[in-house]
Amino acid sequence: GGVISPDIRIGITIETPAAAICVDMFVGKADFVSIGSNDLAQYLMAADRESVELDHLLSPWQTAIMRMIQHVIWICNERGMKVSVCGEAGGEPEYLKYLIRNGLRSVSVSRSRVDMMRLVISEAVVE
Repeated sequence: GGVISPDIRIGITIETPAAAICVDMFVGKADFVSIGSNDLAQYLMAADRESVELDHLLSPWQTAIMRMIQHVIWICNERGMKVSVCGEAGGEPEYLKYLIRNGLRSVSVSRSRVDMMRLVISEAVVE
């Protein structure tokens, strides 16, 4: 095996309820955590993302999804591990404000939403 350069950052993506619940076990084994909100919602709510009838279950405002994402953010912040959110949740303005108020400091959004999310972030910091 080769040697991994210390400049390479190793991260994990939290996309399953099991990974979210056990996120504390990854502290010290990774440099950062990214919460994959779309897959996490799908697996947590046992809802097919292709099913229009189940679409309401995939809203990041569902209590179980909010609690699961909040758990990961709290654990990461408590342990000093960088955490971000990617997926639809981070691109929803009011939800992003909620996440920022609850400790999120990094988000990944599509290029088309960057300017809008910068405005949302600046508003959330002022509030």
